[in-house]
Amino acid sequence: MKRHKLCAILNLNKNYEELKPLNIHRPVAALPFGGRYCIIDFMLSSLSHAGIDSVALFIENSGRSIYDHIRSGREWDMDSAITGGTFTFSQQRLKHRYYIENKPNQDYYADHRLYMKRSRAEYVLVMSGESVIDIDIDALAKHHYKNSADITVVYNNIPSNKIKNNTNLKFLEINEKGMVTNLKEATNEDESLALNTEVYILKIDTMNEIMDRAIKDNAYADIGTILTSYLPMYHTNTYEYTGYLGVIDSVDTYYAHNMELLDENYYTSLFHKDKTVINRTNNGAPTFYAEESNVKESLCATGCSIYGNVDHSILFRNVVIEKEAVIENSIILAGGKIGQGAKLDYVILDKGVTVDEGVELKGSKDSILVVPKNTHVTKGWKP
Repeated sequence: MKRHKLCAILNLNKNYEELKPLNIHRPVAALPFGGRYCIIDFMLSSLSHAGIDSVALFIENSGRSIYDHIRSGREWDMDSAITGGTFTFSQQRLKHRYYIENKPNQDYYADHRLYMKRSRAEYVLVMSGESVIDIDIDALAKHHYKNSADITVVYNNIPSNKIKNNTNLKFLEINEKGMVTNLKEATNEDESLALNTEVYILKIDTMNEIMDRAIKDNAYADIGTILTSYLPMYHTNTYEYTGYLGVIDSVDTYYAHNMELLDENYYTSLFHKDKTVINRTNNGAPTFYAEESNVKESLCATGCSIYGNVDHSILFRNVVIEKEAVIENSIILAGGKIGQGAKLDYVILDKGVTVDEGVELKGSKDSILVVPKNTHVTKGWKP
C-alpha cells in the first residue's frame, strides 16, 4: 500500500449504559481484554500491519485512559515526526451538547475535515471503538480499490440466535451482487444476519460530501452513526469478515468475549495468526505459582503471585491471590489483591480492587457482579 494513500479515524464515541460501571471513567476502547491487552490494541495493530501511521481518535468524554495507553504510539509505528501520528479529539459529548443547544455558525465536522486534509491521504478508513476485530486492512483496501463503489462496509455473517435482543447491533440488507440495498432490522424469521461491523473505507471527497449532507440535515452525531445513516444513499459495496469478532456493548458481552478465550479454538483464531496483536510494552516478572496453588483452565498474565485456587478465570497483570482463596468463573483486572480465604464466583474486579480476607463475592452466569475500580471490599460490602 502506498504511504499516505489511506488514513484512519477511530470512532470512540459510544458509551453504553449496559457497560457501567466498567466504562464510567474510560471509553470502551480502553477496556482491558484478554489478560494483557486493551480493545484498542486490536484496531491499532490492524492499522500498523497495513502501514497506516496517521490515525485520529474521536473520544466521547475524557481521553486520559487512551492517552496513557497509547502515549507516543511507538509500539504501532505511529510516532513519525514527519508524516504520521495519533491525533486525539476528546470531549465529543460536550461538543455535541453545545451544538444542539447553541447551533453556532460553525462546521460541526471541522476537526474531521482538517485531520483528513493534513493527512494528505486519498482514502479514509473508519473503525468503531467497541469491537475486538483483527482485520486485514490491506485486503480490504484492495477490495475497495478494484470496485467502483463509493463506500465499502465490512460485515460479519452471524446466526440470529446469537443476537439475544441486542438493540445496539446494526444489520445490513445485501443483494446477490454484494451491494447494500438498505439497513435491516432483525426478525424472528432470520436464520442469519449481516452484522455491520462499522468498518468503512471511502474516498475523503466522499466523506466530506456525506458530512455536508449531514449538516444540511442538522445531523450532529459521531461519524460512524452518520456513515451508517447515509449508506443506502450511496453505491455501497460489502466485504465479508470471517475472523474473530467481539462486540463489547454490555457487562455480559465483556464477560462472555473475555471468557471464551479460555476455549483454545477462540484463542487460536484471535492470537495465533501470521500478524501479531501489538500492545504497549510492559516488562514484568513471570507469574509465581506457589507449591500449594491450584490453577486450572485459566489465563494468567505476567507479574501475578498465586498462592490459592484459580479455576476457569482470567487474571490480568500483577494480581495477588492469597492462600486458601478460591477464584472461579471470574475476571480480575490489573493490580487486584485477593485476601486469604476469600471466595469469588462470576465476578469482574476492575483495576486495583482489594478484597479482604474471608470476603465472599458471588454473581451468577446471568448476572455478573462488577466491583468498580480501586474499591476496597470489606465484609458486608454491597455493590
